[in-house]
Amino acid sequence: MKRTLYIFLFFLIVHCLNITSSYGQTSPSLLKVNQNTIDPYITLSTDQLNVGPANGDTTSLVVYSNISWRVIADSLGWITTNPAWISITGDKRVAITLNTQWFTIEDLTGADKHGVFTIEEDSQSPTRIIKTVNVTLKSYPGILTTPIHSVTFTAVESKTYNISSNLPWTAEKKTNANWLNVTPTFSLSGTVSLKLDCITTNAGSKDNSVYLLLIQSKGTVKDSILVIQQGSHVGVRDYETSGIKIYPQPAGETLNIDLPDNNDMKYWSIYNQVGVELMKGSIGNKSKLQVPVTRLPPGVYYIAFRSDTRNIGMKFTK
Repeated sequence: MKRTLYIFLFFLIVHCLNITSSYGQTSPSLLKVNQNTIDPYITLSTDQLNVGPANGDTTSLVVYSNISWRVIADSLGWITTNPAWISITGDKRVAITLNTQWFTIEDLTGADKHGVFTIEEDSQSPTRIIKTVNVTLKSYPGILTTPIHSVTFTAVESKTYNISSNLPWTAEKKTNANWLNVTPTFSLSGTVSLKLDCITTNAGSKDNSVYLLLIQSKGTVKDSILVIQQGSHVGVRDYETSGIKIYPQPAGETLNIDLPDNNDMKYWSIYNQVGVELMKGSIGNKSKLQVPVTRLPPGVYYIAFRSDTRNIGMKFTK
C-alpha cells in the first residue's frame, strides 16, 4: 500500500512540474546557469598622429579599453607621452609632446621624420593586445633661392650670384660641360656666392647648354640654372643695341616683346636650336607684342624679326 502511494506521489510531482514549465516557469534545479563574459579590447581614436616641428608641440589620442594597458614609446627618442610607463585601466586620453632638445635646425628642416609606438595590454601573455600608433614629425620647409635661372656666356668670362639656403646644398651639372667651372660645388646653409666660369669659347655654330642643379642635402631639387655658351651664329648679342627687348628670361606662358617706336619690322618667327621654324606671326605697326609660348618645351630658342631690309635674331629660354 505504501509503495503504491509513493509511486502516485512521484507521478503527481512530475505532472505539476510539466504544468509550471508550460507557463514559462522553469525549475532552477533543472537548468544550468550560463554567464556571458565580454572579450577584452583596446580601441584607439586614431592610429595616425602629426606633431611639430616646434619643440613642445602636442597632440593626443583617446584609448578605450576594458583591461589594463600602458604606453610603450621608448623607441622614439623625440616624443614624450602622458601617461607613460604606468598601468591604466579603462578609457584615457594620452598626450604626445614633441621633444627635440637634442636636434639641430637642420635635423628639423627639409624632410619629415616617421616613427611608431605601441599601446599594449599590461600583461606578459604572448597573445596580449598590441596597438601600433604611427607618428610623423613635421619638418620646416627647405628654402633655396637664386636670383637668376638663365645665364648666357658670349666669351671666356666669370659671373657670380648669391645663393641663399637654409640647408647645405650641392651644385651639380646635369650633363657633362667641360667649358663650365662651378665654385663651390658644395656649400653649407646661409648666403653663399656661386661663381660660374666659362673657360673656353664656343667655335661651333650651335649653342652649348647645361642645367646646373642646386640640390639641398635632404635630396630635393629646389632650383636650377640654365647655363648657355653662345655659338658663333648669334647675330645680336646686346638686346639694347637693337632697340628690341624680350622678357622674361626664362619665358613662362608668354614672351613679351618691346620694339622701338616707328620700327620697320614686319614679321617674327621662332626657331629651335637646329633651325626648325616652330611659330611665326606678323608685327604690323605694333611696338609691343605678347607671344604665347606655353606649348614650347623647356630649352633654348631663337626669335627672328624681319623687315624688308633687315633680319635680327635674338635668343630666349623657356
